[in-house]
Amino acid sequence: MDASNPISNGSPAALVSASTSHSPPNPSLDTTSKNPAWYIPDIGPRLNPPSRSFYENYVGLKGGDLEAHLYYIRSRAWPLSPYPCVGIWSFLSSPLSLSPAYPSILSKAHAGGTILELGCGFGQELRRLAADGAPTENMLGSDVSGELWELGYELFRDRERMRARFVRGDVFSVETREALVGGLRGNGGEGVDVVLAYQFFHLFSLERQVELAEVIAGMVKPGGMVVGMQMGRVEAGGEMGGFGEMFYHDVASWRRMWEDVGRETGTKWKVGHVRMRELREWGVLEEDYAWMDGRNRALDFVVERVEDE
Repeated sequence: MDASNPISNGSPAALVSASTSHSPPNPSLDTTSKNPAWYIPDIGPRLNPPSRSFYENYVGLKGGDLEAHLYYIRSRAWPLSPYPCVGIWSFLSSPLSLSPAYPSILSKAHAGGTILELGCGFGQELRRLAADGAPTENMLGSDVSGELWELGYELFRDRERMRARFVRGDVFSVETREALVGGLRGNGGEGVDVVLAYQFFHLFSLERQVELAEVIAGMVKPGGMVVGMQMGRVEAGGEMGGFGEMFYHDVASWRRMWEDVGRETGTKWKVGHVRMRELREWGVLEEDYAWMDGRNRALDFVVERVEDE
């Protein structure tokens, strides 16, 4: 996606305090390298007991057969997506299952609610819901490329079981937004119940993040929620790197952004949960994030759209 097109109303400037920093280019974010620091050859302890249990039960492979399968899929995914989610095996884990909102999301899914995963990659979070018995007919994945989604059918061995639809496109485009909302079956044209945004917002500048949040505000129905995790920092700030301009929120700037989005869109939002955590709290091994800026943290959140009065 193009991360260079700011919105024109100028409101994002008010979202961060005067102390917000903008760092110089970070060479560790160079995605052109053939051997980036975030490529970890061996699966090792990254296939931890919870992940192994999920994959064994959902995929139907065990022991060495499962590991060989994962190595094979990763070898095919890497040329398509040479980024940390593939390089450090993070697709093996499910931050969604650790969210305090997970029981509520699962309940909404069981009740026929619509679930949209933005920047879905393989679609692993939708599979987590499916593994817990949620019907997949009203699920939707979206990404700028469909290659990982297609490979996801091989990763999870569920082409006949997974009924979620996939929309390839730029979420900032009108055509993609119409496909995301209007293309969902069973939602009555009212929007989606849950938007999953894992490792997604931080890929963009602050201006584009505000625009993204406004797009999401136009898709989520009252009573719905936006749930996810992203890279954050104790002090909010932007950075240029191989991914383009990226912005890392702190807790306060994240809350302010949604307040601003509510005012701009005429909607009401409650940041019911937002927490900054050390990366190791999410089970990430220290060697897997040694290449990152030492200020990076994991920011997980639940943002709820308040019912109209």
